[in-house]
Amino acid sequence: MNWAFLTEFFRFGLVGTTGLLIDWLTLNLCLEFSPFHIAVLCAYFTSASWNWCLNRIWTFRKSSRDSQKPAFQWVRFILANIPGFFINRGITLILHHYVPHMRNETLLILFCGALGGMIANFLLTRRCVFFATNKP
Repeated sequence: MNWAFLTEFFRFGLVGTTGLLIDWLTLNLCLEFSPFHIAVLCAYFTSASWNWCLNRIWTFRKSSRDSQKPAFQWVRFILANIPGFFINRGITLILHHYVPHMRNETLLILFCGALGGMIANFLLTRRCVFFATNKP
């Protein structure tokens, strides 16, 4: 592993941490007027969009983003993160529905899900969305 890869992974993790807060805030807002399974989907797409934006301008700023239309890149980001989505939200829903003492611990549940999907999301995002080119 090289330094650029580790730096990107660290930044991706920091961006993901801010995304986790967006996820949690959106989830709690949506729970005021929708059931958990709907609220968790709305929260995911809100935080995924946030993460795409920050990763675009900070984590992968040396990638080929300048030659990509943002809307198409966002779609690629969402599609590339489908495996991570299923890992993330699978863990989230399992903990919420089958671990009674965690039912009200939404931040902890979301953290466990995010951690579960992070590796898949990073590798697929790097390969399929931002095309790491190691430009100076």
